[in-house]
Amino acid sequence: MNRAVLRSLVVAALLCFGPVAATALACPFCGEANAVDENRSKAFELSILFMLGMPPMLLAAFGYGFYRLYRKSLKASAPASHDTPEELVASASAGAPLTASTT
Repeated sequence: MNRAVLRSLVVAALLCFGPVAATALACPFCGEANAVDENRSKAFELSILFMLGMPPMLLAAFGYGFYRLYRKSLKASAPASHDTPEELVASASAGAPLTASTT
């Protein structure tokens, strides 16, 4: 890789992610500011748990929705009639080839 390209990528990364470091340092101070009141402290802890739990809940909801769509499409593509053994015997005796639907 060309040194100029590498240098420009490093500068771009520092310009993009440099301000994030100052924001990340502020997070512990929020907890200390809310430690004065017991109710605020408990609410702060619960809000963190809620924010941590939201992505898995959304992922599970979308996964379940896609699973239901998949099962519905399988059910729609399944054959409408199921051949019973009696129907197979009757069709075989009539000279039709012996076939069975698989589900």
